[in-house]
Amino acid sequence: MHHSVCLKMTTLTSKEMLAQWQQHNPQFKETLRLLETDWPHALASVHCLADYLTDALTLDGHSIFDLCLCNGLGSYEEVSCDDDSVRLWHFIEALTWTAASALTGIRLRDPDHFEWAAVDGVYFYTWIRNRPNRMAYLAEGRIAVRYESGHTTTKRLQQVIKARIMTPTVAAMLARVEEDVWHEQA
Repeated sequence: MHHSVCLKMTTLTSKEMLAQWQQHNPQFKETLRLLETDWPHALASVHCLADYLTDALTLDGHSIFDLCLCNGLGSYEEVSCDDDSVRLWHFIEALTWTAASALTGIRLRDPDHFEWAAVDGVYFYTWIRNRPNRMAYLAEGRIAVRYESGHTTTKRLQQVIKARIMTPTVAAMLARVEEDVWHEQA
């Protein structure tokens, strides 16, 4: 999967990314509305993920953000459980696992030899705008995408992404769900 990760020019804000995603994925309109109603803070996590990934990172021609949101909402609607917090847990797991699976081992390097990797915890939105010439490099296709094996696991990258995108409210709710699961298994 890793060698299929590519970069394209990024121009959209997180709100614009979500609006574009909604236009292309009307089948999830009701599920997104339900998530927003049940967990307003979860939508903040979606916007954070949009800034973390931007619309520049693609996998087989599809925005990684779009894939994450489709998988997350698909998981949210598939879980047959009356407990909304369990459904939220499944949403965040699928959302972040999709991102981590796509980006494990991926490093980006600009012509000035500065690198970005999702595991470093820096939002790509911030990194790409941190130096004035980086947007030009991106537009010119001069930022290299490389795969380096063995530096981190997908699970570790998922933990980093979760820590960077979850609001304290969502993090606390997921911690309670995980604690309940551990108690049930014990």
